[in-house]
Amino acid sequence: MRVNGIKSICREIQLDFYNKLLTDFNPDLYKVKAIYGENGSGKTAIITAVNIVKKLMVNPGYLSQESTQSILNELINKKTKQFSIEIEFAWYGEQSLAVYRYAIVVSQKNNTYEIHRESLDVKKEYTRNKKYRNLFEIIDGKIVSIADDETDFGTIERETLNLL
Repeated sequence: MRVNGIKSICREIQLDFYNKLLTDFNPDLYKVKAIYGENGSGKTAIITAVNIVKKLMVNPGYLSQESTQSILNELINKKTKQFSIEIEFAWYGEQSLAVYRYAIVVSQKNNTYEIHRESLDVKKEYTRNKKYRNLFEIIDGKIVSIADDETDFGTIERETLNLL
């Protein structure tokens, strides 16, 4: 997970929650038990970042709500005026493991917060030398790239536009 621009975090921080090689991966060995650090080091900001991503993914129209805009105005770092979050997560399919990387940048524009950039990448059978393959990237509400095998362009467009 990488976070920037929330509360006291004005430079990107990276947290690693698991071993990068997922061969024989056992999630029980990698459960987060605590986040510790000095006052003002960003502990609450990390939890806030996870909560924001969760709400963006499960609540249609989350950013368009007046209460959300007000909350973001309090949470966004005043120097950066935007925040970025990148998360990696493993997904066990029927026969194989895939690692996804989701990235989002939310910026202040005309006194409201809007998604500036959003992307989703995938890597099958995670090893250090395998590269991510982009599934889609959206900049300022326009799809700028989509994987060749992602044939349902309309679905991606509908599902992402509700976030703007």
